[in-house]
Amino acid sequence: MQLVSYLGKNLKSDSVIEVLEHFDMDVVYDFDRLHENTADSFSSSAKSAGFEFRFDETQRLSVIWCYIRPRSGFSAISSDVIGVPCFNAYAAAMHFATSAGIKTSQAKDGAAWIRFEQQGVWTHYEFSDDQLSLVTLTLP
Repeated sequence: MQLVSYLGKNLKSDSVIEVLEHFDMDVVYDFDRLHENTADSFSSSAKSAGFEFRFDETQRLSVIWCYIRPRSGFSAISSDVIGVPCFNAYAAAMHFATSAGIKTSQAKDGAAWIRFEQQGVWTHYEFSDDQLSLVTLTLP
């Protein structure tokens, strides 16, 4: 299983349902209960496996959070199931992107994050104490 390959798939697609069932994931419907014109969304967490899905108002998988280090009740994910390279440090991620000619965005306020902006997927790497802590996969 490579989580990145699920981006853009529909909540009710056979492959997504297989993941939801395999990890016994409940789907939570988040709607605009305060009438602020925010789009509805759906979320589903696999805390013991270290990842979380967010589906947009059309039920398309648009964000996957991959917890490299445990936090907020999530265990650490096995990095080999993410489907993108993981880096030990911010400098290594920056060097990889530069060498590969990948368009990036970085923090301007001293925070340690870098986003690879590739066709089909944006990969956001968050570092804490110069160690990778979270990988977020999103549709561009």
